[in-house]
Amino acid sequence: MLEYKYKFAEIALLKKAALDNLNTINRSLLSVNQDFVKWKGGGRMVRLKQLQLIQSLFFYFRFDYLQHILSQTYKVEIAQALDNYLTEKERQDKRLCRRIIKDIRICDRLIMAKPYEYFFLDLRNKSKAERRKFMTDKYMLQRMSMIDNRKQHDIELNDKYNFYLLAKPFFKRVVLCLNQRTLFKDFEPIANRLGKMIFKPSILGCGQGIFVADVSTSDKAKSVFDWIIQTRNEWVAEELIVQDERMALWNPTSVNTIRLLSFSTPEGIKFTISCMRTGRLG
Repeated sequence: MLEYKYKFAEIALLKKAALDNLNTINRSLLSVNQDFVKWKGGGRMVRLKQLQLIQSLFFYFRFDYLQHILSQTYKVEIAQALDNYLTEKERQDKRLCRRIIKDIRICDRLIMAKPYEYFFLDLRNKSKAERRKFMTDKYMLQRMSMIDNRKQHDIELNDKYNFYLLAKPFFKRVVLCLNQRTLFKDFEPIANRLGKMIFKPSILGCGQGIFVADVSTSDKAKSVFDWIIQTRNEWVAEELIVQDERMALWNPTSVNTIRLLSFSTPEGIKFTISCMRTGRLG
C-alpha cells in the first residue's frame, strides 16, 4: 500500500505523534471496572451479534432491513430527513413525499443507505447503476464485520467511554461516565469546578444527542444530572476543549480538527490522506 505524501509538514508531525501514541497503548494494563465489563465480552446478545456467521446472514439476507423497516425509529429518521432536506413546498406535496419515502427504502435495500444519506449523497438524482457505486456507512461496517473484528469496533471504538478508558493518557481532559450507577455526590464537585461541560450519549455518533450545559452551581448540575439519569442510557460528560488559536482562525464557534485516515494492515497502521473538519459559524 502506497502512503500519501503530505503537503504540510504539520500533518506529517501529527502522523508521527499518532503512531507514537498507538505504540504506547497496552490493553493488559487497563483497569477492568464495572463500567468496562462490556469490553470483556458483553452479554449473550452482544456476543451473538459479533459472530461472523451472524454478520454474514445480516449482510446477505438483509435481516436488519426487515427488522428496522417496520420500526418506529426508522420512521422517525425518515421524517427528520424529509424535514431537513426538503423545501416547505415539497413537504406539502404528499404524493411527492410518498414517492421519496418509497425510494429511500429502495436505496436502503440496495446499498444500506440511511435516510439522511439518501439526500446527502444525492441518491435522489442517481440511477441504480450510479447508486451501486456508493459505499454507505452501514455497508462499510457490515462488510468489515465479515472480515475483521466487529467486537473491536463496537466495543472499543464506538462506545465513547470504553474508548476513553482505552486511550485515557491522550485525552488531557476530564471525562466522566454517567449512568444508573453514578452518584450525584461524585459528579457535583467536578461539574461545579468546570462550570460548563459537554454531554454525549456513549454509543451514538454524528453529533446525535449532544448538548453543552451550565453546571456551575449545585442546582444546575442536579437538574442536568437528573435528566440524564432518567434517560436510562449511558452518557459521557467531558470538559470543554479550548483549541489552539491557530485552529480557531478557521471558525471560532466550533472545535476544528484534522483527521488522519488510516488502515490496519499486517505490516501495521498505514496512514493515507488527511483532511480538516470545521463547523459553520454559530
